Amino acid sequence: MNIMTNRPVLSTLTFITALFLVSFPTQATLSGPTGHIQGRAPTAAGGLLLSGPVGDIEDNATVSLSQTPSQFGISADTTELSLTDVDGDLSLSAVVDVPRGSLSWSLDSVPLTASQLNQPFQTDFAGKTLSVVLTVPVITTSVTGVPTSGTQPFTQTYRVNVPARPVVRVNGTSFAIDSAFPTTGFTGATFTLWMNGVDTQTNDRYTWASNQPWVSVLGGQVTLTATPTTATRTVTITATPTAGGPAITYTFSLARWFMSNGLTKSDGSTSDAWCSTQGAQVPTRQGVTSDIGSGATRGAGSLWGEWGSMPNYGSQWSGDYYWTKDMALSGKRYSVGMTYGSLNLSPSSTLYYTLCVTTL
Repeated sequence: MNIMTNRPVLSTLTFITALFLVSFPTQATLSGPTGHIQGRAPTAAGGLLLSGPVGDIEDNATVSLSQTPSQFGISADTTELSLTDVDGDLSLSAVVDVPRGSLSWSLDSVPLTASQLNQPFQTDFAGKTLSVVLTVPVITTSVTGVPTSGTQPFTQTYRVNVPARPVVRVNGTSFAIDSAFPTTGFTGATFTLWMNGVDTQTNDRYTWASNQPWVSVLGGQVTLTATPTTATRTVTITATPTAGGPAITYTFSLARWFMSNGLTKSDGSTSDAWCSTQGAQVPTRQGVTSDIGSGATRGAGSLWGEWGSMPNYGSQWSGDYYWTKDMALSGKRYSVGMTYGSLNLSPSSTLYYTLCVTTL
């Protein structure tokens, strides 16, 4: 047999086979004796969410002052993810492996301490922006193809905004929300809660309520409209966010209630007598002002210190002097100017305005 006659045919077949393999490279391989095609795992891309006490939050969200970092975790929500399988495998789904995830909180790259993680945001972080680094595996699966699942590590950084602490604004002066203001009151006294700590611009994001009938509140402006009793002297103002979330409460308790005899002037003894008919007495100078001879300052504890210039509360108040009950060694009597809270000494026969106080 002349075997040389078959060589051109074999050479031609070898060339065609090689040409086919070069022209059509494969994207998958056989996975052993089973003959299954080994492709690429499905993948996920996009963003994850943080879970909070009242629902999931995204990057740059604002939290409540009363919440704590430890109340936040990793959300299992996958709606922000885009799932892909380059092999065209079908029915893709993803699962966030929450138990294997972690959150790392920091402020200006300084990690929060264990104590800070369990304290309300308002303790150390009011008005600041925290960073939270989320690290968690995400498992993406398909119902066809091999492999049917793939695991990817996700790392994302979130900004969490902590609002400024609300302040109490009264007659040109701001009081801290925990300053115990006010301890004194009178009919027509008014102050405003600044929920963003700066002005009233965010006050319309809340609904407002007072738990006492003698106190009204409108848009954060609180007004004392009538005389309280000992039983009703403690007031709670509630601001509930219209967008949802925990309510913010502001509670104060009055210790003394003031009244005046309008714009009628009288001497010291007549003022004493009129206050007595009201079941009250003329106050001490310390109960009216902080001035001890060097000028008055605003602050909790005295009438002028808390409320400032009294003519700003209506025509029934004068900025001139009102009697106090205190006498100097000289025999003169102290009075207080109600524009600047300044002390004055005058003979008791001088005609000044009458101020009375009762203890609640």
